[in-house]
Amino acid sequence: MARRPLVCVLASALLAFSGCSYMPQRMGYDRNTGTWPDPVYRTPEERAASPAGISRGGDSAPAAVSRDGKSAPAPAANRSLTADEQSLRRIIKPWMGTPYVYGGSTRQGTDCSGFVLNVMRDWAGISLPRTAEQQAKLGRPVSSGSLQAGDAVFFGSWNRVEHVGIALGDGTFAHASTSKGVTVTPLSAPYWAKRYKGARRF
Repeated sequence: MARRPLVCVLASALLAFSGCSYMPQRMGYDRNTGTWPDPVYRTPEERAASPAGISRGGDSAPAAVSRDGKSAPAPAANRSLTADEQSLRRIIKPWMGTPYVYGGSTRQGTDCSGFVLNVMRDWAGISLPRTAEQQAKLGRPVSSGSLQAGDAVFFGSWNRVEHVGIALGDGTFAHASTSKGVTVTPLSAPYWAKRYKGARRF
């Protein structure tokens, strides 16, 4: 019985020494600024992939929101959109926030390739195969420095293509994220940049 208080004291000292870091880390607490930037838990990869200025749930700045409540892809600051970019964004806008559903291809739920094939059909009248891997075999390759609105961008690991999105022409791409649903993300986000496999123009 004499050992029990000692164990409690040691446990309390250990928690004090560690700074009770378990909960702050889990909730996204930033020790450098003393703030809680994320209202919900996200992995470091998800936080790194969050686009600046385009938000859903816990990102840093609000997205452009239309009267119907849909978040719209926001253009880069001080930059005029081309006609192609404007028409592409109009097609994508109703999809924003659509939840991710593996194998889905509707506005009730979609996966990445289902989203891309729908947008490309409605925007350019192009019929694409169902999977990202199949879509990556079509069209012609485009260098990262020559990306235009409507180019398909592919991501994966090793030699596999596992994800696809649509370049918006301003350094961002629209895609169906497993954690956020249909959203817009910078191509330069570390999580996606290191998984980038190339682009195709259909």
